[in-house]
Amino acid sequence: MENDKTLHDWINKTITEEDLNEFKKRADYDDLDQLFKTTEGMQPPGFDKDAMLKEILADAKKENQVEAKTRRLPKWLPLLAAASIVLMLTFLFYPRNNVVQLSTLYNEQQSKALPDGSTLTLYANSKLNYNQSDWSKVRQLHLTGSAKFEVAKGKPFTVSTNYGKVEVLGTIFTAKTEGKILEVICTEGKVRVTNINKNLSDEIVKNESIKIIDNEAMIVNKEEFTKIENASLYLALNELTKVFNVTFDVIDVNVMDVITANFQHNNFSNAIKTVLNPLNIKYEVNGKVVRLTK
Repeated sequence: MENDKTLHDWINKTITEEDLNEFKKRADYDDLDQLFKTTEGMQPPGFDKDAMLKEILADAKKENQVEAKTRRLPKWLPLLAAASIVLMLTFLFYPRNNVVQLSTLYNEQQSKALPDGSTLTLYANSKLNYNQSDWSKVRQLHLTGSAKFEVAKGKPFTVSTNYGKVEVLGTIFTAKTEGKILEVICTEGKVRVTNINKNLSDEIVKNESIKIIDNEAMIVNKEEFTKIENASLYLALNELTKVFNVTFDVIDVNVMDVITANFQHNNFSNAIKTVLNPLNIKYEVNGKVVRLTK
């Protein structure tokens, strides 16, 4: 008896018509067909070890009392035989999880088409896996490292990482995990990113991005504003630096203080007030240099 993919597909009724026609030509097809019809729907009997022990002891007592040349089989033996058959068939025919695993070295990348027509590019020093047999029901992958996805329209598509998950429906985006940071950049369509640890989530569209840092902070870079949630002052100052091209001179200020704030990209004066005033930090602007003091 062959334990191959065609056999598994036939037992689980997922075989194609072409493969079925070829399968019927096999020499052992009639035997397999009869075995399947005989055992289809069979379930292993319930197993009660206490009841079985009592049954065995009772049979042993009766057999010692009866003087017979032929010893009868214990009642539990057929049950064990039936259970063994079901377990054997389960081992032979139950579909294995068809997990696809991809990985890249420091100097390489891989491209792959997914079962639904979506495509991915796995960048250097990255790993990715998904269950191909469940793909029609659950379009979900797990990523460590960096990858770009072009998602075919259809059911929700989810990329899970150790720091959050990305949910999309027909879009192009890049997800990157490095250290304790997940960064997602949307190139087309719409992406929802969730910080599982803090139950925070937000959506971004084309040319926008989201970062999740250390399973705590979330920084959302929209087209017109930046949203900072549960982030350190240090990270907030980095965002101000990127948007307004300024440098901060920090004196006697705890840059690890945590803040939540939103600032607009069109007005530096309002942006710096929004970030610094809640922490009672004084500042002095001299050209492109901002001096911070308590």
